[in-house]
Amino acid sequence: MEIPIQSLDPEPYEFIQPIPAVVRQEGEEYVATFYDANISASGETEKEAIQNLKDMVVATYELLTGHDRENLAAGSARTRDILETFVRAVR
Repeated sequence: MEIPIQSLDPEPYEFIQPIPAVVRQEGEEYVATFYDANISASGETEKEAIQNLKDMVVATYELLTGHDRENLAAGSARTRDILETFVRAVR
């Protein structure tokens, strides 16, 4: 099931556009995936998986934007480019 994630509250970031997250049940847990950026997170409930995905999106954004783009591997640079079309710092 696709769920648009629209808020990162209370993070110091916001979405420029909603993230299209796909949530599926795998065994006894749920997995939420943002396929465009190749980021996934799991949780015991759908809500927990979505929250963990938000946390992973923020952590990945902070990590990748903390480095010069030229110093990133091609896959990481692509992920950074994608995240920068979805996430921005709140000023």
